Amino acid sequence: MSEQQSAANAFACYAVGCPCWPVHKRGAHWLCVPHAAIDDPHAWPQVTTHLRAHSWLIKALARAQHIDPHEWAGGASVDAAAFVSRHGRPDLAPKRYPATRAIHDRLTGQDVTQSRTLDETASAALWVSRVRSALYDEAIKAAIAKAGRPAEDAAQGCRA
Repeated sequence: MSEQQSAANAFACYAVGCPCWPVHKRGAHWLCVPHAAIDDPHAWPQVTTHLRAHSWLIKALARAQHIDPHEWAGGASVDAAAFVSRHGRPDLAPKRYPATRAIHDRLTGQDVTQSRTLDETASAALWVSRVRSALYDEAIKAAIAKAGRPAEDAAQGCRA
């Protein structure tokens, strides 16, 4: 491999052809979240195929991360909703949804359920996080299903 090729791939996932940024180091190699969640390298091509089929979404998420928050709330979120709908994925449009979590109250010693509404139409970061997680879960489940193992186990590695 030439120096130019290795320099171009220095910030790429070790899985051949993967369009995602690496974030996990395994041995001497850096992998993206979906590839790091799959222990069997023979299943990596399935993950890569799914991610490359959704490269339009990966590029849109990268652009959304750099949008001015005032532009996002002022209409870019509506554009994002139209964009994912045109690609046949209206379920990925920015939306408002309730989120609950259990927290430990230090004063009473009790576990308390906290609820709030997350508004992706006002925050690009919230939208990017949810959509990226959904895309990664789909890629992992596709690879695991192809390998013949239960898909529920695959999603656990991505969320950890």
